[in-house]
Amino acid sequence: MAAALYIHIPFCAGKCAYCDFVSFAGRRRDMARYLCALKKEICARAGDMAGQTITSVYIGGGTPTFIGADALCDIIDEVKGAYCLSPNCEISCEANPGTVARAGLEKMRASGINRLSLGVQAAQDELLKRIGRIHTFDIAVQAYNDARAAGFDNINLDFMYALPGQTVGMWRETLERAAELSPEHLSLYSLILEEGTRMKAAVDAGKLTLPDEDEEMAMLDATREVLARAGYQRYEISNYCRGGRECRHNVLYWRNGQYLGLGCAAHSRVGDKRLFNDDTLEGYIARVDETGSGRADGIDLTNEDDAFDTIMLGTRMIRGVDLNEFSARHGQAVLERLLPDMKSLEKRGLASLSDGRFCLTERGLMLQNTVLVELMEAQEAR
Repeated sequence: MAAALYIHIPFCAGKCAYCDFVSFAGRRRDMARYLCALKKEICARAGDMAGQTITSVYIGGGTPTFIGADALCDIIDEVKGAYCLSPNCEISCEANPGTVARAGLEKMRASGINRLSLGVQAAQDELLKRIGRIHTFDIAVQAYNDARAAGFDNINLDFMYALPGQTVGMWRETLERAAELSPEHLSLYSLILEEGTRMKAAVDAGKLTLPDEDEEMAMLDATREVLARAGYQRYEISNYCRGGRECRHNVLYWRNGQYLGLGCAAHSRVGDKRLFNDDTLEGYIARVDETGSGRADGIDLTNEDDAFDTIMLGTRMIRGVDLNEFSARHGQAVLERLLPDMKSLEKRGLASLSDGRFCLTERGLMLQNTVLVELMEAQEAR
């Protein structure tokens, strides 16, 4: 049975203005203790994946490359020793362009890391500075070229739109420069202002102004136009690829598959349980020392919970949810309870029911959260 591993590295050089992930700027003094605890957990929880083949490993953060290539290679060695990895396992690692160099990238590639995700975010240096990035666009291009020279043939670039002070022209320029680099994959995320971030505080104080709704819609129009012309196919709300290079790890998430999360604040989906690791550095390390696992809590999933997760995650993908697979997993009765509401969404132009699949339309994708709330409320009312 296919499954995935997620490994969280919570350290970074500096906290970006928009970031609300569990990450800690600097704190090099804590890295050795954390990595020791992480390696213990990697080995201790291998039993959770007994009998399953790991088809993808994803190292995220934070900034994984902040800890250095040697430490990342050690983590990969631990994983290979403890888990059954498929021969063509996709092993991804996130990287900030300001924290990589060719020599380190060569070590990472030699260790088995075969997919690199570079967080670029914008092509304009003034925007990068405004949102708290530690690199310029030229540094990002150099990191990309170094990754190619190091042997990476599967690279994702992350970008953000609807940033403070960003115009439609800036976004179009970003897309065009990204396409010129010709990565296999692009992840394009709309800025979401999160409570407790510096950017949210600055916007609330009137120090920064976000693009209005019309400008954001124009950015989406530019995205479709530029990337279609450049040969990229949209396969999920925010993700595009060429040549069938979908992110295998994320597709497993969106298909509501099994995955084990390792490290501070990591989440897991194992069997019929959703598990959560301690989200504080000290708490995580202490729990591993006491129990061998960073797991702090968990909940049991009912079939109805699981079915809603399948719809919630599956409708992020352009191909949507396979209804035969849904029925086999959750039962025909559950599907029949949902069908009237699915048909109602289809009549309103928000969804499509054809060829045995339930998919959201372009308008439905834009309103996915609203669609999901409506489905959930309709089911609760029955």
